[in-house]
Amino acid sequence: AMSPPGQIIRESLTTLASVTVSQLEEVWDEIGYNPEERDSQLSALVSSFRCLCEDKVAEERGVAETFRQTIADAKEEMRNTSQALRVDVDGILMEENNGQSLTDE
Repeated sequence: AMSPPGQIIRESLTTLASVTVSQLEEVWDEIGYNPEERDSQLSALVSSFRCLCEDKVAEERGVAETFRQTIADAKEEMRNTSQALRVDVDGILMEENNGQSLTDE
């Protein structure tokens, strides 16, 4: 059975974090960083990763907004065209978010 995407992401991130910390520990042992310096470096890394994640979420929200606007514009154009042609448009097509994802709509 396929694992849910959330679980796959969690496992990938856990693996990435473990591998990264191991590699950094090796380098820091060579450099001679003390625990405070290591903590500081890891905090900066986590902070950078958080920013990267926040940027990704904002980017995807922008994609969703673009989809919503494109769909709204297309529906408006269909309404205008149907009125001009004096043809009824399928009401289901014109419903707002009738349980479909933006991609399906």
